[in-house]
Amino acid sequence: MNWVQRSLDGLADSSFSHLGHVYLWPGHFVKLSPLEYLGCLVAGSLWVLLAGWVAWRVLAGRRRRSSASRITMASALLFAMTGTYVTFVYLPTTDEPHYLQITESLAVDGDLELSGNYASGSHLKFYPVREIDPHTVITPDGAQYSQHTAGLPLFVLPAYTLAGRWGVTLALAALAAGLLSVLHRLCRLGASPRSALVTCVALGTSSPLLFSSTLVFTEVAAAALTGLALCRLGSSQVVATCAAALPWLHPRYALLSAGLAALHWYRQGTHDMRRHVPVWLIAGALSGGVFMSVYHGPALLAVLNTLTEKYPAELNSLTAGSLATQSFGNPLVSALGKLFDRDFGLIPYAPWMLVLLPGIVVARSSRRVSHAWFWIGGAAYVALTLVFRNWGGSSYPGRTLVPLLPFAAPYLALGVEWALQRPWRRRIWYTLLALSLGISYLLTVCPVLRYTSGREWIAAQLGLAWLAMPFNWFPSFQ
Repeated sequence: MNWVQRSLDGLADSSFSHLGHVYLWPGHFVKLSPLEYLGCLVAGSLWVLLAGWVAWRVLAGRRRRSSASRITMASALLFAMTGTYVTFVYLPTTDEPHYLQITESLAVDGDLELSGNYASGSHLKFYPVREIDPHTVITPDGAQYSQHTAGLPLFVLPAYTLAGRWGVTLALAALAAGLLSVLHRLCRLGASPRSALVTCVALGTSSPLLFSSTLVFTEVAAAALTGLALCRLGSSQVVATCAAALPWLHPRYALLSAGLAALHWYRQGTHDMRRHVPVWLIAGALSGGVFMSVYHGPALLAVLNTLTEKYPAELNSLTAGSLATQSFGNPLVSALGKLFDRDFGLIPYAPWMLVLLPGIVVARSSRRVSHAWFWIGGAAYVALTLVFRNWGGSSYPGRTLVPLLPFAAPYLALGVEWALQRPWRRRIWYTLLALSLGISYLLTVCPVLRYTSGREWIAAQLGLAWLAMPFNWFPSFQ
């Protein structure tokens, strides 16, 4: 068992030693020894199993509830229970502490200027290390403005004010549960009730939704707005409102807004669309006017600078040509990477989603779902994420694909229905689903495995044994 001791010694001495901190309440972390921390992971493995059992009992309950309500209740419990465990054992990472820092500034100072927050170390309320790389733009007078927009912080602000990071976790779990309910409704567009239910169970218990459900990222909120708009395509008020709110989460979601507008126009027809134009103009003007009143001058440059992801940057270093310095990637390689990349791709972590391909074929041949749903609504967003290399994938597997789940849901459900029609298809799909659930369970119990840096460190400890992990069976696209 020398490798166990080497791993424990390496954990204590490595740059990941801050993982030994567990979160109790705002500003209170407890530093555990490597053995104690591993004990928390073991206990967490049982807690995650309990979460799955409780969610299943609710989903399969015999009380007279609709499938949608049972899915919402079961997923809320699953996401809340797994989210509280991850919040307890794993510090916020990448963009998460910076969204929380914006929330802290809004709660305490009522503004978006963060120099005082970083200087005072207010991030220690939810992050255990004093040193942190601020994602800001610095003006000549020393002011700092975050490169992230305030849409998500505004959503979690009430929960954060009441219960700190625990409140944020529960608020995001509720949002993800609502998203899964919306996805169920979209799955029912062409597939049978059974196939829609099975698809939602697979979506809720695998990558990327299970991972992203309680992380402080914008993707789940963007998917929820997009899904709500798709469910209410006949209502210009709902679609326009959702489209107007999307850029508040991140500037790149403006292309999702454009896609929803194009899809709404396509579904309503040119003649009927004329009476909806005033609604879109009012929603766009209101959202744009408020956005420009909040983000103007240095703050606007800070938000736009998130496209180039230069953190932190002096204001005078940002030029009109800064986008030209962005690293562009090969769109074909990026597309393959989004699906098959062993670090950030979707298929190594959720191979059951391969049914999307036959689902698209079934949709085209049977005409049960308009094929324009995906291509009109999501094409512009897909094109943008394929061009920018640093959006080919980041943070956790499948992150940039989460906002596209509402567009994919009908096709996934049709693909599942196709897979369940033949015994040999069922056997293959159930095998892929079991593999997906196993990987999701492993990466939920040990959250650091979701991230490239964490996997690299673990691989150094395990050596050749690491190559047996399923997510190492695929090549990595750079």
